[in-house]
Amino acid sequence: MAKGGRGGWYSDEELQGLAAALRRFFGLSDEDCFVDVVRCFRSHKVWTIEGIKRLVLSVVADDQMIGTDAEYTSDVGQVFVKVRESVFLDAVRGKHRARMTLAHELGHIVLGHQGRTLARLTGVKRATPMSPIVQTFERPASAFGSFFLVNIKLAQVCESAEQISVKFGVSQPAAQIVWEKLDKRRNRKKILDGLMELSNRLSGARPASRSTTNDNAPSPANGSGLSEPAGSISWPNCLCGAGPMHPSGGNKLYCQGCGYLGDPPDGDSFGT
Repeated sequence: MAKGGRGGWYSDEELQGLAAALRRFFGLSDEDCFVDVVRCFRSHKVWTIEGIKRLVLSVVADDQMIGTDAEYTSDVGQVFVKVRESVFLDAVRGKHRARMTLAHELGHIVLGHQGRTLARLTGVKRATPMSPIVQTFERPASAFGSFFLVNIKLAQVCESAEQISVKFGVSQPAAQIVWEKLDKRRNRKKILDGLMELSNRLSGARPASRSTTNDNAPSPANGSGLSEPAGSISWPNCLCGAGPMHPSGGNKLYCQGCGYLGDPPDGDSFGT
């Protein structure tokens, strides 16, 4: 989960939705794997969460932007992106880092980051924050850039980070991040499928009497007295350190240690 420039928090799903909206604005099909980000900048207009704005791109000589690959600023109704000539030419040639630099700037634009100059520094693998405040802008912009270049729905059929890198024209580190997010999603689905399987298995069983140790605790799904087959389902540990969580009604998990009742942990929002 990434912090937005206005103090709100964007989930991965929200950023993916915004990236998909921008692809549609630029006329890209949901089946397009390779995003021509240079052509997007040449459209001179861009969709943002605040509406459509005028997009002004300036390509300047390298000696005028020493140490910086790109800069973003904004004004009422228009946004400005200044890019080093060598970086722009690399993006035209399809170089991974340069493509990500332009996609990162689109992240600033779409998310409505205003009132400051945000720079992507030369020779750094990711946008480098100038301060903790600027960091709140850079992280969501980078995440957005990744989701703009990599359509998560299409990436699901890939069998490795290497395939994602080749298919979508992104760097290996960027592809690895996407692969890990997909792996996390697959693990979450396995947990939910396990909950549904257990619920279906016990749906016809008579419930056992309530425990007197904690009358306010939710009844676990296996509270019917039927033992769960050993090793059939592995429930995740709670972040409080109390040990494995227990299935409860409504495909939720319950922790007897801290009392948490909710969705399985996904590594982003659980426990926060």
